[in-house]
Amino acid sequence: MESAVHGEEASCMDMTLQGKMMGCEAFDDMETLMDESFPTRILVVEDESIVAKDIQTTLQSLGYSVPAVVSSGEAAIDRAAVSDLDLVLMDIVLKGEMDGVEAAEHIYGNFNIPVIYLTAYADDHTLRRAKTTTPFGYILKPFEERELQTAIEIALYRHKMENKLKRSEAELRHQLAIENIIANISAKFINLGTDEIEAGINHALQAVGEFAEVDRSYVFTISDDGTIMNNSHEWCAAGIEPQMDNLQGMLLDEFTCLARKLKNYEIIHFPSIAAFTPENHAEFECLQKQGIQSLIIVPMVCRGALFGFVGFDSVRREKMWQENDITLLKMLAEIFANTLDRKRVEDEVGCLNAELEQRVAERTMQLETANRELESFSYSVSHDLRAPLRHINGFSQALLVDYAEKLDEQGQDYLNRVCAASNRMGQLIDDLLELSRVTRSQMRCEPVNLSELVGTIAEMLQETSPERKVTFLMAPDVVVNGDNRLLRLVMQNLIDNAWKYTSKKDSATIEFGITEAEGERAYFVRDDGVGFDMAYADKLFGAFQRLHGSGDFEGTGIGLATAQRIIHRHGGRVWGEGDVGRGATFYFTLQ
Repeated sequence: MESAVHGEEASCMDMTLQGKMMGCEAFDDMETLMDESFPTRILVVEDESIVAKDIQTTLQSLGYSVPAVVSSGEAAIDRAAVSDLDLVLMDIVLKGEMDGVEAAEHIYGNFNIPVIYLTAYADDHTLRRAKTTTPFGYILKPFEERELQTAIEIALYRHKMENKLKRSEAELRHQLAIENIIANISAKFINLGTDEIEAGINHALQAVGEFAEVDRSYVFTISDDGTIMNNSHEWCAAGIEPQMDNLQGMLLDEFTCLARKLKNYEIIHFPSIAAFTPENHAEFECLQKQGIQSLIIVPMVCRGALFGFVGFDSVRREKMWQENDITLLKMLAEIFANTLDRKRVEDEVGCLNAELEQRVAERTMQLETANRELESFSYSVSHDLRAPLRHINGFSQALLVDYAEKLDEQGQDYLNRVCAASNRMGQLIDDLLELSRVTRSQMRCEPVNLSELVGTIAEMLQETSPERKVTFLMAPDVVVNGDNRLLRLVMQNLIDNAWKYTSKKDSATIEFGITEAEGERAYFVRDDGVGFDMAYADKLFGAFQRLHGSGDFEGTGIGLATAQRIIHRHGGRVWGEGDVGRGATFYFTLQ
């Protein structure tokens, strides 16, 4: 949100905020600028008044400021506690209960003010004590003006570098701590289930809120159409009143500045809500009602879509937000955006799955109804259509037997044709019923030896037509997993086909074996019969489709269609290859 703070206080606040947001380098530059603008302030601690006055005069002539001259360690400590000092010149040997070493240790340890010792004489024990206080220099009395200035400048530079190093180390530790907390949050969110995301976000808000020492951390989500925002998650520090229930169903466009910056994916930070201009009245009123003094907001963006934002509030005091606060919120916003996006996708998938399951249930019910109707139809076909056929065939046979002498040759031929037609119709009904049953029957998968099935079928065919000379070639012990009854029907249809279409040859060969087809194990039945034209291969497995006339080879055209449905139910495929006058091969695979 844009803001304007008026007066010197606002300008100071803006400059300080910029320094804080830019980090240590900006802070050091500002510190250097201040060093150049104001003289170095030095406290002189010397119990000999003449020496003290001489040192003060020398320092002032060198351009330093001497806020005070004191003569005891106690007075030096008191002065350091209330004065903004850059350096202390400390005599080691002082009158009173506290010597310069003890005073220097207290001043540096508690106020981080560097100390240079002034001494003309000290015993070994005192010098050893002085060394343990980490002094920034020693000057032996009497000393030259140049010597004093050199010692002071070295001490000031060393102190400045040590402070810079300490700030850098603190910054690094803080950054490592941020990376550690984000890594822990990321690791937890990776393994979160959809039903655990809400609790995971709340735990993460608590972790970062406590780490950043803020009063409130929160998440706002924005509706898909970008018009409504809701405070979906919130953590509050002890003593801070929750606000989430009051921040629901808010119109985003009512907060013009907030809406503009969020839609541009900009980070929003206010060290003081007093910075709001009159046109930001809606934002100011909302924050004032919540008692917010300072806030910072980072948009949640994933795949180019704005999901909402995460933020920190400071309620008890105004807060100058650090660069690390932004870094922490940016990382958290990325985790939350990806998580909420995943949740939205999973919810959509869940809805689609529920819808699909509903459709499947409805379709299943329709299929069950259709199956019941088909079973009813099959029963009617089996009983109601067979009865007239039996009567037609029976009475035709009776006429041929009982009234043969009364019928001439043409009449008997007509009756024979009626009997043959009724037999073909009966066989067609049987084949249709079988095709229906293989589609609907339950499958029982078990090991099936196809070689044994082929051998049994071959023996039966040879027994029915012993005059034929047919050689059977079979691969041994071909075992597959499938329904024994249905696979027997497949092999029966394929072997019957080969037997039928080799019937015009004096001697024939029928082969069953295994091969590879497009990386799959395939089984085949091959014959050297009449074959077929590959131009009509797409008609092989259609019901009632025949590539040869019924006068040449009898059949209903249902066998291969039945075989294909059984193979499909086993997760396989079936196809045929042939050459007119040179035979045909039928292949199939099983899952």
